[in-house]
Amino acid sequence: MNTPQSLTEDQLRSKAALFCAREEQCRFSVRKKLKDWGASDKIADRVVDWLCEERYIDEHRYVKAYCESKIRYQHWGHIKIEYQLRTKMIHRDLIAEGLAAVPMDEYYAIMRHVAEEKFRRMKGEGSEVCAKLAAFLCTRGFESEASYRVARELTRGMADVD
Repeated sequence: MNTPQSLTEDQLRSKAALFCAREEQCRFSVRKKLKDWGASDKIADRVVDWLCEERYIDEHRYVKAYCESKIRYQHWGHIKIEYQLRTKMIHRDLIAEGLAAVPMDEYYAIMRHVAEEKFRRMKGEGSEVCAKLAAFLCTRGFESEASYRVARELTRGMADVD
């Protein structure tokens, strides 16, 4: 079995191509994986450049898939998604494109669904529940103004809510 130090550039290229073929990856993640496998900075850069040329890595494709997945399946909000993508050194313009891939009406419907699920399990008085629900939505990465609006709508019938 090869140790990380004994992998050649061709072996690293093949291994990285398989890694990218399994799931969309960004340059940052692949470079990090190559470093974990023992590649030098110079070799990692060359392999990542080759993967981009061969279209194993496509940041537009990655960001679109990432945003769609996190919104639709993980029920994350735009703020959390943007933060996570920024940690992967993705440019703001690409992030904006990716977030726009999910229509806003679908995004707000998902946010409302998440809020309704949480609201059913909450206990407490009106304004307390409203504040906790809005805070929960904010921790999921939804915008604070929209979070408070949805929380007020859901808790409207409860006592002592604005």
